[in-house]
Amino acid sequence: MALLADDESTDLHPTLQYQAGLHESQAARFVLDQCRDVDEAIKALRCAKQYDNMFTCHYVVADRHGDAFVWERDSHNVEHVVRADHAPMCVTNYLMHRYASLESLPHDDPNRQGAYPFAANMYERARVLHRRAAAAIETAMDEVAIPQETVGARTLWRTTFDLEARSLSATFYLGDAADGTAHRSPPVTCTLAASVGSDAR
Repeated sequence: MALLADDESTDLHPTLQYQAGLHESQAARFVLDQCRDVDEAIKALRCAKQYDNMFTCHYVVADRHGDAFVWERDSHNVEHVVRADHAPMCVTNYLMHRYASLESLPHDDPNRQGAYPFAANMYERARVLHRRAAAAIETAMDEVAIPQETVGARTLWRTTFDLEARSLSATFYLGDAADGTAHRSPPVTCTLAASVGSDAR
């Protein structure tokens, strides 16, 4: 389960203080501890009170069987599940439930007031990811990373999941190099392993 910032909601606002329920960094731990697959995750999230503490977020949830969905919340506590189809599921910082297809995404407005720097070209980034994902997902993610000329924002990490191996590989932003390019860590890979005799989730 991974969280992504939501740059479209206008009715949801971070509380900037703790409340009853799960905030954005607790939701992933809750799902990982409680659920075996995406069907269980959907049920668990529907039953859990949630709020945004620092950022309004939506979430990508996938299981080792290749099933996936995006979990999104809307005003008046309305919740949305966007299930993956047979194509790669590509999402940036927009709310997927608002659009019937990739073709229905609007054009990016570079002058939109109040947009976060990391939301630059969020619709076009989704289009690029979708076009490139079938061929080379890592190259596609490099292509849609926050541009170096964007002030106040960087792509902080990039994660690739291998469902068969039950592993993830992540690289992290370490700062800007002298020539202005982003300096990133080598890939760090973590693999889940079940204990002997345990019921692996």
